[in-house]
Amino acid sequence: MTRPELGYAVADNLLLGLGASYNYNKSEFDSSFDYRTTETNSFGFTPYIEKFFPLNSDFALSVRGEVRYLFGNSTFGNNSNASESDTNSFFIGFRPGINYFVSERVFLQANFGALEYDSIKNEDDFVNVNKSNGFGLNLNTSSLFFGINILL
Repeated sequence: MTRPELGYAVADNLLLGLGASYNYNKSEFDSSFDYRTTETNSFGFTPYIEKFFPLNSDFALSVRGEVRYLFGNSTFGNNSNASESDTNSFFIGFRPGINYFVSERVFLQANFGALEYDSIKNEDDFVNVNKSNGFGLNLNTSSLFFGINILL
């Protein structure tokens, strides 16, 4: 998944920004008796605000609040038929981070975990609708993000 972001410093130690994401995945299974394929496309937008708490001239802790909206579709096929589903996902959460300032304008960032609320809706060709909502503390490896940031 690609997730570029652009942020703007609105005050000392405070950033406002917007991220965009795109994900494409295709998988195929082919044997002499069975053929299956899945293709998924999704797009997303993530506005955020991030507050920095300097520890010294090189390190700072941060808290990032973000809202993410993803939408996409998937196509499933096998030897006899195909179907399609649409997905919409909403996320709001807070992520802690640690930052290392390489220079005055360049810093490395690591975010791990999130206190979050998720809502996902999936609807397929057969008018089946699956919804899920959840609130929690996510500490698995999917919530680990690394970044290189350049302040202009």
